[in-house]
Amino acid sequence: ESDYPRNKVFIDELQKKNTADVHILHIPLFEKNRDKSGSYLSIGNLLITSIELLFAYIRLSVLYIENRKKTDVWVCGYIGQSDVIVLGILKKLFADSTPILFNSLLSVYDTLVLDRGKFKENSIPGRILYHIDRIAFKYADKIIIDTQQHKKFIEEIFGISEEKICVIPAVADSMFFDYLAELPPAEKIPFKVQLVGKFIPLYGLEYIIDAAEILKGEDIVFEFIGGGQLEKWFQMEISKRNLSNIDLKGWALYHELPKEMATAHVSLGIFHPGSKSQRVIPNKVFQSLAMGKIILTADSPAIREIPECESILFLVPPGSGQAIAEKILAIRNNYAGLKKMSYKAAEYTKENFHPAKAGNEFFNILNELI
Repeated sequence: ESDYPRNKVFIDELQKKNTADVHILHIPLFEKNRDKSGSYLSIGNLLITSIELLFAYIRLSVLYIENRKKTDVWVCGYIGQSDVIVLGILKKLFADSTPILFNSLLSVYDTLVLDRGKFKENSIPGRILYHIDRIAFKYADKIIIDTQQHKKFIEEIFGISEEKICVIPAVADSMFFDYLAELPPAEKIPFKVQLVGKFIPLYGLEYIIDAAEILKGEDIVFEFIGGGQLEKWFQMEISKRNLSNIDLKGWALYHELPKEMATAHVSLGIFHPGSKSQRVIPNKVFQSLAMGKIILTADSPAIREIPECESILFLVPPGSGQAIAEKILAIRNNYAGLKKMSYKAAEYTKENFHPAKAGNEFFNILNELI
């Protein structure tokens, strides 16, 4: 996905460097569907996607042949497991020793099987996804992942050596740093709590809706920007519980996100108690930090990889709507005194999680490979 934040950050930063000559060989396919759940995973749609993928790889193979002798390193980004496998096969056919750097971000097996539960672990699709990950990680000369917890998972589940995996956090795009937002006035009514992202199990939507039900007597509105796998279930829950304090806004254009996020008093992270939520820090946390937003998310080993997390974020135990509700009330009651925290979050993020810093780390890994 050429426009996915993880890919876009590294492409943008590499293109700024005089010593990097970046060529993008890309056939648009996966970015055609923002929501890769529900009907996207139906047998019919997967068959169509497979045919499109086959033709895409025929075209990319021609581009590979044309570019292989002038390439110092191949980079495959998210979602790139099948790209790495096809590229690895082509390299063997042409006795090509050019290294592959795989900016994987995640494991598709972990995402679709262990986290989202789309397939059972021992099912045929589940085993196929496992081996797609395993072969891709094997073919890559270096793998970039987003947290130390995620790195340990890949080492243990797929038997990948520690030296092969590098960690670069999922930093925010530079436009979020350019849109440093003033906190909305504390007295602005209603008090807006906002979630931006796909409606997937990772976010713990059931606990957020529990919090909304607990707080329905307060002048607090929960705004949701996005959609996806659990959207229909979520709409049914809102109706069943008769919650008028939830506002579903649907998807927003990526370049409009900072403007939308600036209107919220509190930005929400992830709250699911599952294993994947303990390993990842979502893009939206870094995006909100870059803007100096007040952020509420679940405590986890991954979030603890940010050394200053307790002074720039509000943390609650995962899997508790009651804890979310209580913390939102505490934030609202002390909102006027949070400007210092907001400023510190923005400054700390600019210094430690700026895309330029991530780009430099990425560039150094490329140079080491070459």
